[in-house]
Amino acid sequence: RVHCTGYSNGGRFCMRLASEMSDIIASVAPVSGLRYPQPNNARRPIPLLAFHGEMDPVNPWGGHGKDYWQASVPEAFMKWAQFNQCGGASMAPAFVNL
Repeated sequence: RVHCTGYSNGGRFCMRLASEMSDIIASVAPVSGLRYPQPNNARRPIPLLAFHGEMDPVNPWGGHGKDYWQASVPEAFMKWAQFNQCGGASMAPAFVNL
């Protein structure tokens, strides 16, 4: 099994791999690349740890970037939490502002 991490486009690629190869990808930890693929073809919950800054001009925190980056980071996080059947997934996530 493979643990995947990447920065920006590499992070988005990890999210795609988690969706398309969930039998091989054990977990993902994107840096400035958290997204929820549409459709998500993962066959099991995917452990996830994400890092993302609010000032990212390429992958905007609030979404509405390029065609591949329409959803916000919190929205993508919530969709993964729901997919992974996390308790409290309907609650707004808490983020640390460093």
